[in-house]
Parts: sequence; structure tokens; C-alpha cells
Amino acid sequence: MIDVPRRTRMSSAASRAALLDAVHALSRDKGIDQVSVDEIACKAGLHKVAVYRLFGSRQALLLEYVLRHCNVLRTMFDEACEAQPGDARSQILHVFARLSPGLIGSIQAMQTQCTRRDDAIAHLLDNESISLREHLTKLCIGMNAREPDVLSFALFSVWQGVAFNAWTGAEIPSPDALTKLIERLLNTY
Repeated sequence: MIDVPRRTRMSSAASRAALLDAVHALSRDKGIDQVSVDEIACKAGLHKVAVYRLFGSRQALLLEYVLRHCNVLRTMFDEACEAQPGDARSQILHVFARLSPGLIGSIQAMQTQCTRRDDAIAHLLDNESISLREHLTKLCIGMNAREPDVLSFALFSVWQGVAFNAWTGAEIPSPDALTKLIERLLNTY
């Protein structure tokens, strides 16, 4: 008789988290569209039925994974607001200072994996980009920038270049150079 390892029993919340973590781990190497339900379930230590029971479909699981990623970015902006309440300039500097190489890599991987899509995931990422631009515009207005629209466009362009992999690796500035670039933009506009 073959000894089959028993899958551990987890709560629904723990199972959901395990599946989302599995998507994260597997998609880094293969890309989000190349990961199968079987691979995700196996990596999570669950049966593939759990994917359908907890999420309804593979697409819904992937959508929640991308939403989780977007929440990380939203949290970063929320933390900047909490750390520097009422000081829009400091909030902008705080957000860009948080773009560590690890976070940049994570954002770039997500954007690269989700390009050329025309589904709920693409629409979620588009909405997040619009939300980010609006947030930057509000901060620029809040700091009484001379040209808030121009400044928010410039800041968003830097964000896209660094975080959305629009620049090549050689073009990505060091954290210190990025801070100086943002300070220069803030002082110019």
C-alpha cells in the first residue's frame, strides 16, 4: 500500500492565504498565466477542489491575488499620509522613498505578467493607475504647487518608469538619486 501524505486541514482563511501565497511564489518564476490550478493547490498543500470551493474559479483566485498586490501599494500611500499628516510634500517624498528594490521588483513582475490582458485583472490595474494619478494630483494641489497637473504628471511618469518597468534596469535610479529627482521636481513645479 502506498503511503499518501495527508493534506493538513486549514481554516478557510488560512487556505485562502496559502493559495494566494502559492500563486505569488509560482508566478514569479512562470508568470501568472502559466500557473495551473493543480500547481497552485499542490504548492499550498491543498486539493485543487479548494481553489473552486474558496474562489469559484482560477480567474477569481488570480484576480484576488492582483487585488492583494494593489492593496500593498494602497497601504504604502496610506502609511505616507499617516506618517506625515497635513504635509503633502513629505507624503510624496515618503512614498517614493518606500520604493525599495524588492518592492520595485514585485510591482514590475506584476505589471509585466498582466500586460496585454483584456479582463477584470487588466481593468483593476488600470483603475489602480488612475487612482494613483488622482492621489498624486491631490497631494500636488495640497502642497500648493505652482503647476499641480504638470507636477503630478511628472511624478506619475517617474512612478511608471520605476515601478511599472517602463525604463530599463540601467535607467532606474538608486534610492538616493530617486529622492533627489523627486525633490527637484517638487522644487521646480
